[in-house]
Amino acid sequence: MRRRAFIVAFGSAAAWPFGTHAQTKTARVGLLHPQPSPALVALRFAAVQEGLAAGSPSRRAIEIVSRVADGTHERLRIYAEELAAARLDVIVAMSPLAIATARDATQIIPIVGIDLETDPIAAGWAVSLARPGGNVTGVFLDVSEFAAKCLQILTEAVTGLTHIGVLWDPATGNYQRDAVQSTAATMGLSFGVRATPSIAEVEPAVRSLAAEGCGALLILSSPVFGAFSAPVAKVTGEARLPAIMLFPEFVQSGGLITYGPDLQELCHRAGIMARRIIEGADVSELPIERPERFRLRLNLRTARALGIELPVSLLAQADEVIE
Repeated sequence: MRRRAFIVAFGSAAAWPFGTHAQTKTARVGLLHPQPSPALVALRFAAVQEGLAAGSPSRRAIEIVSRVADGTHERLRIYAEELAAARLDVIVAMSPLAIATARDATQIIPIVGIDLETDPIAAGWAVSLARPGGNVTGVFLDVSEFAAKCLQILTEAVTGLTHIGVLWDPATGNYQRDAVQSTAATMGLSFGVRATPSIAEVEPAVRSLAAEGCGALLILSSPVFGAFSAPVAKVTGEARLPAIMLFPEFVQSGGLITYGPDLQELCHRAGIMARRIIEGADVSELPIERPERFRLRLNLRTARALGIELPVSLLAQADEVIE
């Protein structure tokens, strides 16, 4: 009942002005998120709204039309079609599936994506990063470079690491998995992959990888893992597997390591990009951005519980150490 109430509340529209100037025609911004994680989604949406309000005050009031799906593709499709029919100025879509579903629903309304799992050019959403050429722009992670850094961190944290496990959500596409495979090969690491499209598959997958002899676990980016960071951390601890994930909630919940961009900052930047479109920027000419700042967080309590002594060199790189 609580989740249903949250979705209804966020499904309503709210208008709010920027600045104190006389108002012109109200701009309408759609927010689309695939997972019903109330606290997390509220934070992400708030950051987008702060980005919309950042910079020089706009003369236009902003009406927010938000939709939070229930984790299923069908509900996301229905909401994307609702937003496409709602005469919006721009849609901010969070996650690869949200972007793809929004683009299926409209190739006219500008879409600003927040995506940590996709190559927008390979996906056919953009011609180039500098000039996307279609109706999709946004903030996209350079997955190959990111995968290399995550594997490097794991090899520093776990002495003699030769075999890693990988949790991968197939709904995010093959780009992350392939990037890890290629990078692991160059580093002389073998790995096992488990497809985990829902939180229910995570525990058996982790236990299977532990039984296989994996020395550490790389959890690839997915809205599923982001929404359920705490139970994933619990499972990795019970399996005694050192693990790294992108979402900071993981290390705060007892996971060993998180490394990734500041997600609130990415949402804020997406809001700024949406505002630029409202003010007249052409989405086809608005460059796709990359995350600029990455944060490393370590949980020393978890390291001690796993019998791992994190090296001083890694501790020196950390932005946050949980004692």
